[in-house]
Amino acid sequence: MALKVNSFEASLEVTEDQGTVLLRSLIPLEQKQRYLKHLVCKGMNQGWRATEHVFLTVPALSRKHVIQAHPFTIASKAPRTGDPKAELSLIIRAQDGFSADLLKYARGHTSVKVRLDGPYGSQSGLCMLEQCDLSIIVAGGSGIAVALPLVWAVHASHLADDLETCPDGKSAPRIVLIWVIREGSHTSWLSPSDLRDLQDSGVEVVIPPPTSENMKPDLPRLIESRVVSSTRKHWGKIGVVCSGPDGMNRAVRNYCAVLLAGGYDIDVEVEKFGW
Repeated sequence: MALKVNSFEASLEVTEDQGTVLLRSLIPLEQKQRYLKHLVCKGMNQGWRATEHVFLTVPALSRKHVIQAHPFTIASKAPRTGDPKAELSLIIRAQDGFSADLLKYARGHTSVKVRLDGPYGSQSGLCMLEQCDLSIIVAGGSGIAVALPLVWAVHASHLADDLETCPDGKSAPRIVLIWVIREGSHTSWLSPSDLRDLQDSGVEVVIPPPTSENMKPDLPRLIESRVVSSTRKHWGKIGVVCSGPDGMNRAVRNYCAVLLAGGYDIDVEVEKFGW
């Protein structure tokens, strides 16, 4: 286990909503020697994959935090093979205990030394979406930490497939990101280029009006309108991944069951981002 723990310098930023900390660290990457592949645990310096998480320790907060480790999903795009470095981002919503202490610390400091234990996690959702003709990723709040790198990973997989089957790189859009937020300021959790780059890559990005000012969005309708179209009644294989509050996850799963009963070839998975 200790072989997966590394220390890094990280920047701290309190976002516009004043209740969230963005922790970022530039991770130098190294290529693991082939003969060590099965002998040495994979650490952060060997990179990470979409939906994986790390255990974060921030000793500078207080003595008690020296021995505490808290899990957070990696909210940044997974590095590509051969990249010399990659930025790791964590979205940390302040509640109580550790997260509240980190928020207080971040209001007076712009950087801190952290320990990262990981990465850990499975890619079952990614593996499912890679086999689908239409991928719909639904995020609620800080569930975007799961959704954003997952969308990029699916896009990279489809792009590789398209280049093999269609050399000019042209293909019909087949990835949709739906992000439900409570406050408009929550969009500050991402950089302005994050969503723009996705849209420029052909991903459909849907952000309904904030729920603090409007009714909760009709997720079944949003999903149905992407599944059914006037020009293409049925897609082939449809995959849906949801990462949000329990109520949202249930609503999405229940509606996918309705679509399945209606004859659509659809799979759904829930990715938990909280512990």
